[in-house]
This record gives sequence, C-alpha cells and structure tokens, in this order.
Amino acid sequence: MPSLYMGEVRVVGVEGDAPMTVTLELDRPIPRDIRRELAGTDPLAEERRV
Repeated sequence: MPSLYMGEVRVVGVEGDAPMTVTLELDRPIPRDIRRELAGTDPLAEERRV
C-alpha cells in the first residue's frame, strides 16, 4: 500500500502497551478527494492509477 504524507501531526492520546493505541491529530483536514480515494468511494480513483 502506498504512503501519503498528510502533514504534521500531534499525539493526542496513548493507551495500552500490548497492543498500544496512539491517537494522532492532523494540523489540516484531509482533502475530500483523498478521503474518498482512501475510503474506496472515489469513482475516478482507478482511472488516475492507470
């Protein structure tokens, strides 16, 4: 799976130790088209990959 740089984040919560859950907060909202593509609901996502 490819990686996407979404900007800087802040740690807003940490729970547990095995497994550990880390909650992060982005400085900026994720753009709508990227959210759709990541969720698999962007009808043009497949065309952009070709």
